[in-house]
Amino acid sequence: MKQIFLKLLIVSGLLFALELQAEKTTDIQNFLTAAEKITSRTYPDSDTVLLYNVENIRYDEKGLSISTDEYYQKVLTEKGKKLLRSFTFHFNSTYETLIIEKAEIIRNGKTIKINPAENSKISIEPGQMGSNIYDPANKI
Repeated sequence: MKQIFLKLLIVSGLLFALELQAEKTTDIQNFLTAAEKITSRTYPDSDTVLLYNVENIRYDEKGLSISTDEYYQKVLTEKGKKLLRSFTFHFNSTYETLIIEKAEIIRNGKTIKINPAENSKISIEPGQMGSNIYDPANKI
């Protein structure tokens, strides 16, 4: 069974970050410092700016894997804020487990913790409803 472990760090207004259980936690202060230099003037056509994204996949001797991802993005405009208001993760519940470990909003240097269990839901992927190939294990 493939397991996906997630930490979701949402940084609205200043920085947006998605972190999937990284083996080595990145120092968020580096991204906060980098984010200060990024403005809508330096990126005039952007609503958000990707600061960092790394994905790691580990396989064990039985062929099982754990995927981790770490993601930091700065919000520059109101449109960017709306785009990053929610996230959709696609997974197959027969083979994968999705765990959101952490969610936060960092605004003006203050961290607001979000409870992933209270602010998320799992549902069947609606795009497959109209097709002849339907798998109720495909979730979003």
